[in-house]
Order: sequence, then C-alpha cells, then structure tokens
Amino acid sequence: MGIALGGGLSRGQHAAIPHTLAMLADVAIVASDYLQNEIVNVDARNSTEYEKVRDMTLDGVGGTLKIYFRMKTENAGATAYGRIYRNGTPVGTERSTSETEWQEYTEDISGWSDGDKIGFYVKTSNATYHVATSDRRVSGDVVPSPDVVSGTW
Repeated sequence: MGIALGGGLSRGQHAAIPHTLAMLADVAIVASDYLQNEIVNVDARNSTEYEKVRDMTLDGVGGTLKIYFRMKTENAGATAYGRIYRNGTPVGTERSTSETEWQEYTEDISGWSDGDKIGFYVKTSNATYHVATSDRRVSGDVVPSPDVVSGTW
C-alpha cells in the first residue's frame, strides 16, 4: 500500500490511499499504528450541524482502520464535536470537548471497503465560536485476506 499525503488539499478535495499490494494477492487492512495517510492542516468550522472538513478515499483495500484526529474549541463557552463518517454516514463515536487546547481521539473502525470515503466531520454548540481540527491520520497494516490464509499448511 502506498501513501498519498493530503496536506496541501483545499476544502472539498480528498486524499486517496492508493494500493500496491492489492494487485499481488487478496489483502485486507488491519488497525495498527502503521501510518498510511495523514492530513495535518488545521481546519475550523462554526456550523451547528455536522459539516465535512476533509475526506480520504480507500483504494484497493478494505478492513479495519485506526483513525486519529485532534480537536478543540475556540472558546470554552462552546462545545466542539467531531465524528468519523463512511461515505457520508456516521460510523465513529461522537467525540466532544470544551477544551481550548488540542484533545486527541483515536478509534478502530471496521467494515471499510475499496472505494469508501473516510470523512472527518465537526460541529460546534455555538455558531459564534469555531471548532478546530487537525492531524487527521489513518493507520493500518496490509495483510493477506483471511480467505487467502485459511487452509491447511
């Protein structure tokens, strides 16, 4: 699996997580600390409804991913919320903080497939104040698919 960094993307664009091993054998990805992609830009929103900040697209693999992001609120008088989405549908745990210093969140999420979009969404409890997010990371190891490894050795 190759790596495509998405740090220079503008709002609304997405980063791809390309494949190399998928052409050699049936493979899957399992959650680990092996970094596959990251978008380090700081993005801020002040919507009281969930809004997509960035996304990445899986290319050639599926499985379980470890997903990490940082989030904070501009003002302690507001609560910042963040959540991971798959293809526009929420799949991650809703995270929240009233801290004005960066808070870190990590979650292993299964069920990803080739072509899925990993979305990073945020909202704030008070539109007067922004929620900021940064350091979106996707990690995992590419391994032979369970279907490939099963059998007698």
